[in-house]
Amino acid sequence: MEEQQRATAPVTEALAWAATHLEFSHHELVRKTPWTKVHLLKGQSRSAYLTLTRPELSHTFNLARVLEQRFAGIVPRVIAQNDALGAHLLAGGEVDAFDIDDHEQGCALLTAYADMQGKASHMPDLLAALPALDMDTLLDRLLEFLDSADDHTMNGSRVSASRYLGSRNAASYATLFKKRSGLLANLLAQAKELPLTINHGDLQAGKIDFHPNNSCVIGEWEHAVTGPAGLSLYSLFGGRGTVAALPQHSVENGQDEETQRSRKLLDAYIGGLEQSHYAPREDLRDRLAGAICAGAILTVLRYADYPKPNSDFDKIARKHLERCFSDLLDTCDHLALPDREAVLHFARDYASNGRRRRAEMLLRRIAALHPQDAEIQEQLGWILFKQRENQAALEAYRSAIGLGSDNARVYEQLGDVLLVDSSYKDADEAFSNARIRGASGTRIEQRLAWSTQLQRQAEQAAQADVVPTIQPSAGELESNKWLPEQLALGVKLFHQHGVLLIHNVFDKSLIKASNEEFVAQYARYFSDRSQRDALRIGDKRFQISLVLQGVFNTPSLYANPFILPLMQQLLGDEFALGCTVCATSLPGAKDQHWHKDHRSLFARDENDTPLQLPPFAITTMVPLVELDEKIGTTAVKKGSHLLSKRDSERVPAQLPMVPEGSCFLMDLRLSHRGLGNQTQTVRPILNMVYQRYWFSDSKNFQKHPPLQIPAAEYKKIPKEHKRLFAWGAQPGPRIGQ
Repeated sequence: MEEQQRATAPVTEALAWAATHLEFSHHELVRKTPWTKVHLLKGQSRSAYLTLTRPELSHTFNLARVLEQRFAGIVPRVIAQNDALGAHLLAGGEVDAFDIDDHEQGCALLTAYADMQGKASHMPDLLAALPALDMDTLLDRLLEFLDSADDHTMNGSRVSASRYLGSRNAASYATLFKKRSGLLANLLAQAKELPLTINHGDLQAGKIDFHPNNSCVIGEWEHAVTGPAGLSLYSLFGGRGTVAALPQHSVENGQDEETQRSRKLLDAYIGGLEQSHYAPREDLRDRLAGAICAGAILTVLRYADYPKPNSDFDKIARKHLERCFSDLLDTCDHLALPDREAVLHFARDYASNGRRRRAEMLLRRIAALHPQDAEIQEQLGWILFKQRENQAALEAYRSAIGLGSDNARVYEQLGDVLLVDSSYKDADEAFSNARIRGASGTRIEQRLAWSTQLQRQAEQAAQADVVPTIQPSAGELESNKWLPEQLALGVKLFHQHGVLLIHNVFDKSLIKASNEEFVAQYARYFSDRSQRDALRIGDKRFQISLVLQGVFNTPSLYANPFILPLMQQLLGDEFALGCTVCATSLPGAKDQHWHKDHRSLFARDENDTPLQLPPFAITTMVPLVELDEKIGTTAVKKGSHLLSKRDSERVPAQLPMVPEGSCFLMDLRLSHRGLGNQTQTVRPILNMVYQRYWFSDSKNFQKHPPLQIPAAEYKKIPKEHKRLFAWGAQPGPRIGQ
């Protein structure tokens, strides 16, 4: 409490001081940055801004008075200042804020600002009183900010980009900008040829009051610097300002509407600078982009002077820095477009730094300029394939071949895409073409053999009595992840059949330990009597809600590296673990009736012809004992997930036999039934239902909760997996409580 009082005391004191100079009945915080707090004070007759500034910026109070005297009308009038409090009171706040998207307002602002800068360029005494931007060291300072040590510091109290972005991300940006430093250096060098003048340093719409007579007042000059005109336009326009200011030949035809609008506003700015005798129009057109780019770098470097760590500010800073770096990379991409080889190099560079989407965008732009270039299409195909955009990748590779690519690499890569597309015969043909053209014999033979195996699995899945099946290869087990083509096959089979048997993806010792713990913890349910907190689902058969603790709170169980990628492909990136229960069949249990755990969405009743929709919930069935003919299994009817209950009755059944360490997936709409248990052993099958975030199962959990995780156990869940359970923390309905 004392610390909070110390933090708010200066504001209270500053407001009391302001009240001695201005009568106001209302005040509100309108802007807060690590450097400045701005309060709007409103009275009956007039309003004003109370600005509280960090001590090291208090010298700007005197600058505000100087600017008011030199540029009355465009700089706010200083009502009073108090150096001890770090406060000054400025007239304003009586009109609406400036709107950059209003063309008339934008032209009026930029013309007035340009007139001010033109006049200031002929005031050496004013420029000498301002901090000067060193254009010669600007790029080096950017690279230092990005490339500093992991402790987030550069020198003294200055911090590095790793504080906001993390060390790996900051280092990635450092690599990208080092390779593009030549382009940026040339652009900045052009700006150095412009005369020096005053620049606001942080020109934003919220700092501008716009009056009905088309006049404007620009406040908050604490970041003002001497440099070439245009430095402050980055903060006003963002990255589009730099791109719009580039010479026409550097930007391809068909600019987006936003860039065209920015170019029109920049024309007004250039006209104002020319009219105020700052520089000729031709010089401005050639060099203004460099100044705006310098402003972007200056915006980035300001974060090196951030005060003490603050999680809220750091999140905002990260987002802003990412946008600034994206804008700077956009600028580099535009500058590189005339140089085909540079573009191809940059695209490969983006891909190697994990920025494949940016590589794709750059390649599509250069492809539009060189539509008959086979190498560009080939490289685009590779990028698209890595992004799992298989159909687009196929089009690019076939385009490359049609344009004359006739090397082993393009056919081999085409074969890889066709494998993921489950087009096995076409893949075989592509690999054969690659072999004819000199591709490595060993890899080609391996790919052909792999294609044959996958094709055999797909053909077997189509047989009436076979449960569609996939199994990780030795290499996949070693890497603990699917190869793209087997993952794609699994997804395709599940979409088609609604069931998928997956062999050997759970550690057998984990399954054995899970069974032992289940028997020890839940033996009270192993009798054929009504249970208060378990759902009877058939003869001597109960659905028991599992508490996620002990061995059941194991990531390789609920977040299995072979199961989650399938769920991501089938349910989308945003999915949850909706329940963890155990379908338990006691010794002597009889066959269950055929049923679906949930009807199709939007069906009025179970016999309605369902809409052909993708899955919304999938049950992962993990037997804790081996399922065979004696102990029984769950009979399924593949394809019934896309049929009504009545139509499903005519579909033949399949019997998945599941050894320890294996599992099978079932669409929640699939017709199935548990078979009888002819042994003296309890048959527990762990059911984990993964579902889209918006789905809630209101049918099957009226007696027992779908998910139970004690607070202590929830803390043990790795951060990357907590999203699976986040829905459970949402407040539910409270009726009669």
